[in-house]
Amino acid sequence: MHHRFVYLGLWLGLVVVIIDSVLLMFGVISTLIAALIAGTALGIGSLGLRALYVVARRANNSTGHERFINQTATVLEDLAPMGRVMYQGENWAARLDTPFATQHIAIGETVRVIGVENLCLITTPSIDHLVRVAQDQYL
Repeated sequence: MHHRFVYLGLWLGLVVVIIDSVLLMFGVISTLIAALIAGTALGIGSLGLRALYVVARRANNSTGHERFINQTATVLEDLAPMGRVMYQGENWAARLDTPFATQHIAIGETVRVIGVENLCLITTPSIDHLVRVAQDQYL
């Protein structure tokens, strides 16, 4: 959503500069008015660039294994403790972390990614799963 306003400011500044240049070239407007219009257009364009910079700085730019941490994945093959999950549209090998290795997570449930080893996501059961297991055991 914010990107639309950024690009609108940049394009608006560019269009005004082009129109201003054409009008000046054909003598329709004076040099002083052309300079004022160009200055205004450059100001609008620079605000657009500033907004683009702010948006880029606020973006979550994590790379490597840390981009996986605390994300959720959907179980594709039962995790008991090894299986497969769907993470951001990709099929990954996964295993349950050691404290939860005796758990069985069914297809379609969600898990939380807590780490990566080689090409295997290390996961823990979702809170919903843990609540269901606790209710089954104690109720």
